[in-house]
Amino acid sequence: MKLSALLALIILLNLFALNGMNEKLGTSLKVKFPKTYTLDYGSVVNISIRFSKTELETPGNREITVYYRLICIKLGSGVGKVIVAIDVTLFLDGKELDIYPRISASITLESEGTTNEKSITTWIPPEITNSLWPGQKVEISTEAKICLYEYDSGYEPLSSKSVSLELDSITIKRTVIDLIIYLVIVAVIVIYDITKFAMYK
Repeated sequence: MKLSALLALIILLNLFALNGMNEKLGTSLKVKFPKTYTLDYGSVVNISIRFSKTELETPGNREITVYYRLICIKLGSGVGKVIVAIDVTLFLDGKELDIYPRISASITLESEGTTNEKSITTWIPPEITNSLWPGQKVEISTEAKICLYEYDSGYEPLSSKSVSLELDSITIKRTVIDLIIYLVIVAVIVIYDITKFAMYK
């Protein structure tokens, strides 16, 4: 068998092994929402963070929307409003991804019992999705940094609280159709080389 056919077989076997190994990857809920925070002057805020999806199939599908939902359960004594700043960051292999737009929001709560919602859409960098082999998966970890500020009726700062939360992981995988097309190409190369070798043997 020619070297090209042998290499094709090795690639084929590696793809099956890689695909089987990546099937073990998945998403898991890191934080149960909603979460409730009580601030120094007695304000109570309920926060939920949700991803539109935690699994993307590439190529072509890179869009993720993050939904924030905040409820002002209580304004503390002398508190005129609570401002909540949230920044969600994505990491691959421990390195922060440079995404645009950033998943950052500043949300104001000025009365008890009110709900404020916001959504931000961003995209996974194409160099991440385009670098995957057919059938390969990568897992992106996510983290939210939340800062809560109490202001008095004159809007002077009273207190602040900061927390960090590890959110759901996001799995990116190359599509099955893409894998099938790739395997068909490899199979054609193998069959062609075997047939050619048999004809000239």
